[in-house]
Amino acid sequence: MSLFNPVASGIFAVRNADKGVEGDVGRYAVSGAQATSLVAEIAKLDKVVSAVSSKVNPLITFSGAIKVARADDKAEAAISETGAISGMFAGEALFKSNYADKIKVPGKLGVLLKGIAFVGTSIAGYTGGGYLSDNMAERVSANLSYAA
Repeated sequence: MSLFNPVASGIFAVRNADKGVEGDVGRYAVSGAQATSLVAEIAKLDKVVSAVSSKVNPLITFSGAIKVARADDKAEAAISETGAISGMFAGEALFKSNYADKIKVPGKLGVLLKGIAFVGTSIAGYTGGGYLSDNMAERVSANLSYAA
């Protein structure tokens, strides 16, 4: 499976659909890809489904671009979204490379725990990256406004 874990895929699919409902329309495509990935794990539809589910990260990045394009202050939105998505990807990579193998619970409970831990790390990375970049974006936006 191209995504880390079917539990994580299901949780992210729901969260991204919710973000779409809240106005971040680019997240609908992300949600669909993640849901497809979950279906792939359940149904084992390897070839067709893996082609779609392997595109989740590019779709997340594209959804960020849509968010920036729709924003009133594009410079501030670009900085904020870049930081948030970068934080998310960094957190996910850190979890996969350093912590995923340390969860030694066998069976479905282990899959569930890894999925929840991965989602939590991803959310924390997005939130932390967003917080740091929001502060930077406000400064840049203020300086751009001052220069104009």
